[in-house]
This record gives sequence, structure tokens and C-alpha cells, in this order.
Amino acid sequence: MRETHFYTYTIVPVLTQEDRREYSRVLQNANLRMEKKGIRQWKEELLQPEIVFAGDPSGYMALHRGKAAAVCYITETDPLFWRGYEEEPALYVHKLACREEYAGKGAAQALLRFCAEKARQEGKCFLRLACRAAQPKLRAVYEKMGFSYAGIAEIPSLGLVDALYEIRL
Repeated sequence: MRETHFYTYTIVPVLTQEDRREYSRVLQNANLRMEKKGIRQWKEELLQPEIVFAGDPSGYMALHRGKAAAVCYITETDPLFWRGYEEEPALYVHKLACREEYAGKGAAQALLRFCAEKARQEGKCFLRLACRAAQPKLRAVYEKMGFSYAGIAEIPSLGLVDALYEIRL
């Protein structure tokens, strides 16, 4: 995975209610930024901490000087987007987002490096994620980071068409 270093980040787990609220604020910040560009990423009501952390996924934050710069959570499965890929052990990245002032400064890459290392330590073969297929710039970022395109997942009931990306570990 190629990377660019601008800042040093500390990766910490999301443990407390305040951590969850901060995580949600980063998601909301990123969502607003994308909406201003005409990109509909997430429904606002789905970014509340109690919704994001329903099911108690493993959330992480990349901190810079104590401030959450980027966030994501990981799961062991993703049956919504990755049906048919269950045979190969993987970790799945969800809700990866970066605060505006840290965009392009290595925060998301730091989180993805952490997730890849965690997946390796757990004996997984892949780190996987999905993003809106209609976002060529975001897709190019993942490809530049070493992720390979793995296909399209269409979820008509939710109106979603996502591009699937993975990196072999």
C-alpha cells in the first residue's frame, strides 16, 4: 500500500460514548463536504453514534495531537456488499471518513495501514471495502493506495451501486 506522510497519527480504538460522538462528528463533517460536491454518501440519520455502533463494531480513530482526524470501523463480514466472497477470510472497512482539515494528509491511509496490519495479525487474506461506484476520484485514491477493483455490488432495495475494492495481505 503506497502512502504519503504529512502528519504523524496515533490509531486508537473507539471505547467511550464521547469517542462515539467524536466519530460521528467526523462522519458528519465528511458527509457535508461530499454533499457540497454533489456526492450523496450517507443518509444523515444513519450517522448518529447509536446507529453507527449498533452491533458493537470495532471502531478506530486516527488522532493528530489528540484530535480525531479520520475514522473507520471494521467487521469480520459484509454480507450486504460482499456476498459470494465469504470463503476467503477478510476484514471489511466501513464508514472511512476524514475531517476536512486532514483530507489528503495521510490520516485515512494511516487507518487503512492499521486495518491491514490487524487483518494480517488475525490471519486474514484480504482487507476489503466498498464505495459508491459513481465516485471516480475516491476510487482512484483506493487504487493508488494499492487496492484492486473486485467488482460491483448493486443493492436495488437501497438504491446503491458500490464498487468493491480489496488488497491481498
